[in-house]
Amino acid sequence: MGDHDEVDEKMINVVEDIEMSDKTPQAEKNGVTFEYTNSFSMPAGLIDHGTIHNRVRKNQLKGFSVSDVPFSWRNLSLVTDRIKFHNVSGYVLPKEMLCVLGGPGSGVLDLLQVLTRRQVHSGNIQVYGEILVNGNFPGEKFKRVVSYIPKTENHLARLKVRETLEFSARIRAPAHMTEAQIQDNVDTALKWMDMTDPKIQETYVGDATLKGISGGQKRRLSFGVEAVSGYSVLVADLPTNGLDAKTAYTVVESAKRVAMAGKSMIMSVVQPSPELFDLFDNVLVLSYGEMIYFGPQEHIE
Repeated sequence: MGDHDEVDEKMINVVEDIEMSDKTPQAEKNGVTFEYTNSFSMPAGLIDHGTIHNRVRKNQLKGFSVSDVPFSWRNLSLVTDRIKFHNVSGYVLPKEMLCVLGGPGSGVLDLLQVLTRRQVHSGNIQVYGEILVNGNFPGEKFKRVVSYIPKTENHLARLKVRETLEFSARIRAPAHMTEAQIQDNVDTALKWMDMTDPKIQETYVGDATLKGISGGQKRRLSFGVEAVSGYSVLVADLPTNGLDAKTAYTVVESAKRVAMAGKSMIMSVVQPSPELFDLFDNVLVLSYGEMIYFGPQEHIE
């Protein structure tokens, strides 16, 4: 994996300045009430504060420092008719990947949906805690920073691979971006996805009725579509689900290239192979809604 250090970082920024608020808001989004609190307590032994101290440029806060951490969350809890998850904290840095692990009923999917402020489909919903970008409460442009990649692909079958990336880049590009810049971004995304072969670029995405690219290529394309759109944080739900070990590795390896270009990557994975697991920097483990580990992947047994 030495080539990750040499990944092409030439991606023209397509996201404008993000508005942040230093206030403690209570906001309602898609029927979900987010109540942000200022209190913070971390179960002893789960976080190596010295490691965080060294990883973050500024460490002015006591305990779990979030100043200058691009994407972090503290004391997140989701309550519906029951507690889905409780007191979950963590962070992800640029050029790093966070693996979220947990069995059925652990709250992993609920956590990813709350982190991306997507609708959680279940009765009365209360979300408590903080979600921070660069150590601040995000403003209205939150969804232009954080992207959610579902486990089912939503590509247009009759678009070709390159056309799919071009379409995504154009509809989300700011008005000042030129066509040449858009094409440069598409070329960069194709390199990250290892899909530069002209034959692949000119292949239809396909579906059940139209022959197209493979399932693994579609998963890689999903990361490319979001990366070319300029998101800083990519959150993926089970991107390796249903894939064989070799194909799953190529998907996560492509995501690693995206991360190494300056993105922050979060993904849930079920039963990763040792080789795949080594691609991650940090791991968050949930069990029945409780966080039982957050830290470097090499420290987990």
